[in-house]
Amino acid sequence: MSAVGPWDTPLEEPASAASHRWLSVLGAWGAAGASCGSAVGGLLQMTQGMAGASSTFGAAGIGLGALVGAAALVVERRRAEARPLLVDARGQASRPLHGLLFAGPVVVAIPSLLVLGLVATVSLGHAAPAVAFGFTAFAVAWAGLRVWSTHRFTVALEAVELGDLPQARERLAGLARAWVATRSARAAARLNLGMMALQQGEGREALRWYDEVGAASAWAQAGRALACLLVDDLDAAADALGAASASPGARQVQEQLDAVRVLLVWRSDGPETAQLLARRLASPVATPLHRALLLALDPPPRPRSLDEEVVALLHSGLGRALPELASVRT
Repeated sequence: MSAVGPWDTPLEEPASAASHRWLSVLGAWGAAGASCGSAVGGLLQMTQGMAGASSTFGAAGIGLGALVGAAALVVERRRAEARPLLVDARGQASRPLHGLLFAGPVVVAIPSLLVLGLVATVSLGHAAPAVAFGFTAFAVAWAGLRVWSTHRFTVALEAVELGDLPQARERLAGLARAWVATRSARAAARLNLGMMALQQGEGREALRWYDEVGAASAWAQAGRALACLLVDDLDAAADALGAASASPGARQVQEQLDAVRVLLVWRSDGPETAQLLARRLASPVATPLHRALLLALDPPPRPRSLDEEVVALLHSGLGRALPELASVRT
């Protein structure tokens, strides 16, 4: 909501991201290699009587798995140079790892853990190891589901950065409706679909997606408030603003809430009251919508040149859907 595009892309990637990637990839592949090697060694130890085979093959699997993971990471990072930078949850720019880098370890680890459970059960004569390894395999499968969900979401965001909005919308909609995806990934997809609908000035479409996100998200409530104003439902907009302000994540969307509050006051109490509020809430980090409303509320003459974000907003579907900005557009 703070700009025409919801994902602003910084120009550089921090060096700290590289070390984290290496640790995560080598750790995942090394663990998968250990489980696979231990499973093979355990079978040989049980069927061929090879003493110590499980620990020997397991140790070798760690090294082999880490080596394969390192090679896969080098290839993936070279290909990632053609992908756009995205902003992660910490506000840092990065090129996220491709989901297939972690799909390999998951595919290897799940059957290996099940085999280890079987070998340990036969060796010890009771089912406790099978239950323990079975639960571990389930946890790995759940981690794989999270990786796959994140990968699908990342691919959609990359399409946005590349300017392919129809493709991004299609991918996000597919994720929002997917059965094989985590709940958080589906919620994030619906939230971003609501934001994209807002940028097109489609209030009812945005409300449809925000209704599916739920009431707990401050971003969803902030978007819902603006969408209600687009459909001229002032009471619902006021309720959504109140819910967003009372939510735990209110500070993260304070600038967005300020802009929507100015627009709501303009429509309910008139331009004079809105102008006073807009000036009082103005700050260096005010959103393009807030800055555009300030221009619309100030009497002429206005600046001959506007900043790029305000110009982009005025020419977007959202800018055209707000009659209050008509004087600034012209």
